[in-house]
Amino acid sequence: MFVAVVLGLVLMYRYRWKLRYLRNVAIAKFIGFEPKKPHQGIFKYDAFLVYDSDDMQFVLNECVQELEVRRGLKLCIGDRDFMPGTYVASDIVSAVQNSYRTVLLVTPEFYDDDYVEYAVNMAINEEIHTSRQVLHLCLYQPVALAEMPRDLVAILKRNEFIEYPPEEEITPGLIENFWDQLSAAARQTD
Repeated sequence: MFVAVVLGLVLMYRYRWKLRYLRNVAIAKFIGFEPKKPHQGIFKYDAFLVYDSDDMQFVLNECVQELEVRRGLKLCIGDRDFMPGTYVASDIVSAVQNSYRTVLLVTPEFYDDDYVEYAVNMAINEEIHTSRQVLHLCLYQPVALAEMPRDLVAILKRNEFIEYPPEEEITPGLIENFWDQLSAAARQTD
């Protein structure tokens, strides 16, 4: 009996993110949310932006201006689009499922927020369950590879990332190229 309980706990810990993902999908379906399936066509959002709370002003000012206003993308931004008082974990699952891409705005403080880690793991689970590329990294500030969690390193190794130009190297052409690349990565092509 003891061995069965320990084995059960070990398995629950090993598959904790998958179990959380499935739990939140079930909760979302129970309350009436029905995500769009890839074969149903267009997603509600081009991209769901995941970022540390310290970068909120960059997201709400520059990202919205460059990607939504200038380039016509539809972004899902938690601080703006999640309904106050709702279950944040379900909002994250909903945002991942209803977005063509989940863009991770990576900084050294990226994983300081628990919901950031949760969003990354839900996007990884979405990739596994739907067999579509969901994640795209944007290195907003330099982060040493040794300081990154393994899941981010694995995403980086797939060569699916864009680097924001270092402050001392920013030129109008370079910054324009960055926004063009990010827009192209997030824009729905299906």
